[in-house]
Order: sequence, then C-alpha cells, then structure tokens
Amino acid sequence: MKAIQFTFATICLTVTFLAATGCNNNQAPATPASSSTTEVVNTTTKSSFERVIKHVAGETILKEAPRNIAILDYSYIDYLTALEMKPGSTVSFVDNELPPYLSEQVQADEITFLGPIGGVNPEKVLAADPDLIIGTSPGQEKIYDQLSKISNTILLSQSAFDWRHTLNEFANIIGKEDKAIQLIANYDEKMKASAELVKATIGNESVLFLRVLEKDYRVYGKVSPAGSVLYNDLALKAPEGVPMDKKLQVISIEVMPELNPDHIFLLVQEDAEEKMGELQNNPLWKNINAVKNNRIYPVDQRLWIQGEGPIASSIMLDQAVKELTKK
Repeated sequence: MKAIQFTFATICLTVTFLAATGCNNNQAPATPASSSTTEVVNTTTKSSFERVIKHVAGETILKEAPRNIAILDYSYIDYLTALEMKPGSTVSFVDNELPPYLSEQVQADEITFLGPIGGVNPEKVLAADPDLIIGTSPGQEKIYDQLSKISNTILLSQSAFDWRHTLNEFANIIGKEDKAIQLIANYDEKMKASAELVKATIGNESVLFLRVLEKDYRVYGKVSPAGSVLYNDLALKAPEGVPMDKKLQVISIEVMPELNPDHIFLLVQEDAEEKMGELQNNPLWKNINAVKNNRIYPVDQRLWIQGEGPIASSIMLDQAVKELTKK
C-alpha cells in the first residue's frame, strides 16, 4: 500500500486549523508504542465499548464506537466494507473514485473525498468532521500531531502485507471482532477448497504474476496482495528466480526464458502498450511455455495492484481459480 503524506500549505492555515479544532481530550500523548501492532487495552469504565488502542504512534482512547471514520489509505475501504461499515471520508486514486470491485457494496456519493493519495487536503479532513482518523505508518508520523488535533487518530503499520492482521486491527478499533473471525474462517475454508481444485488441475506447473509498465517489467512475490493470494493462499509454484520474500522485482526480457512460467497473470498498464509490444515481438517471449500454450490471463490494475483486503483477496482468488481450471 502506498503511504499518504501532506503538509500544510501555510502557517496561517495551520494556526486556523488548530484554533478551530482545539485539543482532543481522548488522544493520549504520541509516545511511540512498544509494539507495531494495534492492541486493545481493557478499561474499567461506564461504557461497554471504551478501549485504549495501542498503535505505532502511541495510544488512542476511544470512548464510543466510531461512526464517521476518515481513512487516509485507499485500501482501507475494503476492510471497513467487509466489516459492514462505510467510511465517512477517504482518499482516492483517481477523480474521487472508489475501487471498482466494491461498486456493489458502496457508492461514491455516500462518501466524502479528501483528495488523491499523496495530496490529502487538511481543510477537507476538518470539514468532514470525523470522529476517528485512520492513517498509515510509515508515511504519516510527521503529521500525526496535526491529525490528532482534528480527531482521534490511529496509525496502522504497513511494514508487511497481511490482510488478516489488518482486518483484526480494524475489527478491534470499531468493535466487530466476531465479524472478523467469521470473515477469516469463511475465506480460509474457501481458500483450502480452491487450492485443492487448482492443484488437481495444473499439478506442479509454475505461475507468474507479471506487470508491464511504461519503462520496465515487474514480477511479484508473496509480499503483495496478488502474490499472497497466488503463492500463499493457493500454494502455487512460482518460477525459480521470483523472490518470495519481496513485494516485487524488476526484470529484463532476457530473464524470461529462465523463468519460463507455465501460466502468466498479466497486467499491462494503460501507458505501457509500446513496452508490451516490445515483449510480444521478442522471440524470447514467444518461446515461453505460457505463451506457446495460450495460458496468458489479463488482469485489472484496480484490483490486482490497488486492491487489498478480504474482499479484494476473495475476488482475486475466484479469478485465479477460474483461469487456472478452465478447460
């Protein structure tokens, strides 16, 4: 996931913003937490919900279940939606759009947009009047104090991709732990059956996730949303040379014969037609097993790169099984 950063345009805006918001009495001092994970600390209070959330930027006291959450990472829409809660406001990738794969669950006119990733508008965050802000780390530590003046703010670690862990973090924050347990159990049951079906169909054949950009070619390992589905959940075999402990690796055309995958999930960026043409016209590409046997499966960037979370993973799982098991 990409971290989102912004700074206030002027000192005047900062002063105005702080004066309008005042101090948030529920925000504990931003002392670094001892753990990079979100932890709920039980409290003896009158509220059945009240909890202290330990996270990478410190501790945040939530006295009530949040109802109007501002999320500063595009992928977080998936997690909240899966937990049957819509964000009040969010950043977006392009032109105030939500992930297309979530179109049946949530509509753009139901959410306030805070600006594009990398350009959150602080005035819009303030105007959205959130009762909780959820951001990312690394990336937003420098603005944590500023965000905390608007509302309670929690920063979730993005050091490694693990949607189950992140789902449980969100569940703890909004009080839907049982729902998260159910979602994970349902997914794991589906995952096991899917892996068995694919194994019975393709055996030990290798599978590659290849992304073609304007200037380079990239292959993806386990530390990515799509790679996690392919190589962890479906237990597919990656070609030798694909680093499983990394999100991605840039490769050259000359490396293709060494990888020689039996199946390729192919993502071509909109501005990469020329680069894809170079690949298709190269004899090395034409001699790859997946190409010779017509086992190339086009996929969508908005899901296979930008999608993350239980819903995205489930859809990618379905798409992978469909392609790999079709006659």
